[in-house]
Amino acid sequence: MPLPVRELLDGYKSAISNDNNSSWLGYGALIAGFTFSSPSLSNIVRTFAWSPSVSTLQRATANFNELRFMKRLRSKILKYILKQLEGKNLKDFCIAIDDTPIEKFSANLPGFGRWATSSQDGYSGHKVLVVTLVNKKEGFAIPLFYKILKKQDEDGYENYTTIILNVLNTLEKEKFPKFEIVMDSGFGSSKLLNELSCKHYKYLVEAKSNRLIKMSPNPKEKYKKPKQIFRSGKRTKAKYMNGKFKYILEKLIYLKEVKLKQKGIAVYNHPCEQDAFAYYITNNLNLLAEDMWFLSRDRWRIEQLFRDLKQNLSWGNLPCGTEGAFDLSICIPFAIIVSLRIDAEKWNHENTLSNQIGKTLRKIREENFQTAIGFMMNKPKHPKVILLKNRRFKSRLTKKPKNSNTEDNVIQFTAKKRPAEKSINSSAEFNFEQQKAAA
Repeated sequence: MPLPVRELLDGYKSAISNDNNSSWLGYGALIAGFTFSSPSLSNIVRTFAWSPSVSTLQRATANFNELRFMKRLRSKILKYILKQLEGKNLKDFCIAIDDTPIEKFSANLPGFGRWATSSQDGYSGHKVLVVTLVNKKEGFAIPLFYKILKKQDEDGYENYTTIILNVLNTLEKEKFPKFEIVMDSGFGSSKLLNELSCKHYKYLVEAKSNRLIKMSPNPKEKYKKPKQIFRSGKRTKAKYMNGKFKYILEKLIYLKEVKLKQKGIAVYNHPCEQDAFAYYITNNLNLLAEDMWFLSRDRWRIEQLFRDLKQNLSWGNLPCGTEGAFDLSICIPFAIIVSLRIDAEKWNHENTLSNQIGKTLRKIREENFQTAIGFMMNKPKHPKVILLKNRRFKSRLTKKPKNSNTEDNVIQFTAKKRPAEKSINSSAEFNFEQQKAAA
């Protein structure tokens, strides 16, 4: 088992079933499988000679407890936060909330259905709500909580407001500081904004172009759309990126059915543009307009997190259609990416910005691949090499891998297939993919 995988596994001993060595190895193999983006349990067994059988991995997924696992993950993140906050400001962090689709899991699980998106087509699958901690200075987001959403007609359905308030209550019980909360327009319900203010949370939320607002609390004043409210006024220039600028117009406003006064900004791409690029609203009246824009950009770190999880860690993708497997396919990649962020030295790599996670993982995979190739070339008769060879016979590539505990059994079996004198390099059975699999 690679040392980083072993150390990561040891950090979650209290959260996983560890009643025997096979179970412990099973979770280690699952962690390694997601690290190397393996597409199935059989592929994991064919890739890692130290992995237990597919049946053992299936039992590990069935016994997985996502609540214990995520609580352990948050305790690690809390230690990291408290260390980072020594002598520093809470403003270096914020909480970002968003949801994301998972389209490849079982139709037999709760929450499966047709979900709407910003495009007309939508998708069939699941939707997962994720709450993350954003490190503004380092430029990355790490997960704190997730919820597999259910359709409104399913038992146990909860709306966004209920879920988010429950998450915040949990974070408060676990002694997390009250960071600013940033959300997109899908989370801007009046009920949620009122509840966040009552709980003394500062928030920033993107406003839809048809949101009703007005300039005073006078009940006789009519509500208008943002474009009408932000029609005139002095715009300030805020530096964006690569020398580009945005132009911001701010006003104090009142939202329909929201009790407290808010500060709103309209963001434009050009100084004389009539249609705003976006509108943002906050209950923090002391927050500068420029800082509101920068905070809205910090929310995009959660989008980068989703990209890294899906493209590099097979997030939500494990073809083993049980609820335990679904939760495991979410939690294990979470643990890997948190470890890469806050324990980067354990992977022999420096902490990297969000857009370099894929590069870091490719380096880790290649280093292990080269090590495995060298081992197999130098010790072709080692029991682990023979075992891996046995698991990858072409005749069983569409079936569960077959284990063998003795070298003699493997040699007798392979003798019927080809001359026994062929070397490990010339073998048709033990091809390049088999060498790569040992990484």
